[in-house]
Amino acid sequence: MVLTKPVYVYDSDHYFCEQSFSQSLDDGKTWIDPPNCTELAPVLHPEYWPKFENGTWVQVAKPKTAEECLGVVISHTSDTPHDKEYRDLMEALTKDSETYRLRRGEKDQSWYVEEINDLELALQLAEKELREHDSLVHEIEDQFRTALLMDEFERMAELKARYKSITTIGE
Repeated sequence: MVLTKPVYVYDSDHYFCEQSFSQSLDDGKTWIDPPNCTELAPVLHPEYWPKFENGTWVQVAKPKTAEECLGVVISHTSDTPHDKEYRDLMEALTKDSETYRLRRGEKDQSWYVEEINDLELALQLAEKELREHDSLVHEIEDQFRTALLMDEFERMAELKARYKSITTIGE
């Protein structure tokens, strides 16, 4: 008769992966275990990863901010539950961030979070302001062409003054 008992498998970094089963073909005298497993069940909590250390499960907090991901590199080739979730968290935490971004390693395509430095933030702000300015200039030019076609001379004078006010640099 084949006996089974539950065991809890962890990855090479000791993070919980899944529940599996150990088998015994000789009525429990000898057990055949999957690699990297323990009989001790982890506590599963949505805000923590169970990690098997020194014969017990410890709770490792999942990052809640992009800043908490700094310095962590996740392999592109890893498909462990921990690494898959960590990559998803990195992506979610940096998605709308103005101060952090998700990067990929040039050679190994690993995943990591990088802080955007002050100079780059200033350049992004300047580019945004320039795009907004250019958009306004084009809008005024379009309105001027329409006013010109419609012989709306007063409107043309207003648009010309507005155009000069946003394109003239301190006289």
